[in-house]
Amino acid sequence: MRRSLIISFVVICSVLNLFLHGTAYAFANEDPRQGPGYSFKDPLPAGGSAVAVIKTGDWYANLSWDTYDAKITLLETISGNKAWELIRSADNSNPSPDDGFEYILARVKFEYQSTSQPGDKGFALWNKQSGSCMTAVSSTGKDYKSVLISPPEPALKGRLYSGKSSEGWVVFSVARDDVAPLMVFGREYKSGVWFRLR
Repeated sequence: MRRSLIISFVVICSVLNLFLHGTAYAFANEDPRQGPGYSFKDPLPAGGSAVAVIKTGDWYANLSWDTYDAKITLLETISGNKAWELIRSADNSNPSPDDGFEYILARVKFEYQSTSQPGDKGFALWNKQSGSCMTAVSSTGKDYKSVLISPPEPALKGRLYSGKSSEGWVVFSVARDDVAPLMVFGREYKSGVWFRLR
């Protein structure tokens, strides 16, 4: 009974994702990669690159799945007053950070390459409901809330297809006294990639 309830829940969530986004995504968790950048305890500094594996498919195509490499590079970070000045200049309606928090800007390069056929599925770097595909995580392992504000240009937004890349800014709001916040892509899967934001 419990197993059937779990399966039903997964199916319902997948169908809901289909109607909201049109495409289903998963992150490969077989043979998780090892080394710097592939765990919460061993994040890469700015300038580092790591590759996540994405499986993406269209539910209208009989649950067929393609596999993609997503090479992510954290190019630089800016925090504190300088970050807030850039964010405020980007859009005067952007709110100031909450008490006890500050903004961190991360300039990220995202390269998307198919490793299977047909390799024609796209990947959204940002959406209106959850914001960026990147997540900020505290030094104690807790996810920070996404901030849906306008970053400086260029922003890391849009939809990528195989062989394409995008480079732009992502905004995070983190506790001012958090000495080691992290950025992660795909944290809920074993192939997630991790970077230091300070």
